[in-house]
Amino acid sequence: MVQEDYVMRMIKDMVRMIAKVLLRKDKISYNFPEDEADYSDDDNEYKDIVACLESGDINGAENMLYENFRTGDEGYILMGLDFYQRLNEYNGEYLEAHDYSREEIDDGLRMFSQKQGLTM
Repeated sequence: MVQEDYVMRMIKDMVRMIAKVLLRKDKISYNFPEDEADYSDDDNEYKDIVACLESGDINGAENMLYENFRTGDEGYILMGLDFYQRLNEYNGEYLEAHDYSREEIDDGLRMFSQKQGLTM
């Protein structure tokens, strides 16, 4: 439990640091428009990713995130950081039940940041 808490905090701090460096923001939160008719293509894409994540298909959601990878696009960076932040908020039992681990979140976040040009 202590190890999981440590890794969770480390991931949270990494998200915050990446957001600060790449987006000049202290906090990350992907906000959808109130009216679905106002959704952009990015909003629709991320809505599908979040739905996949919430249904327990974590690997599928992560694959969807990388399908349209865009380097340097602030909206996409926000989407990716929010994804890993959301994923990190799930408890260990949920992750384990869906064949995923906290270490995979860490690895995915590191890979995402490296593909954005930030080495850690």
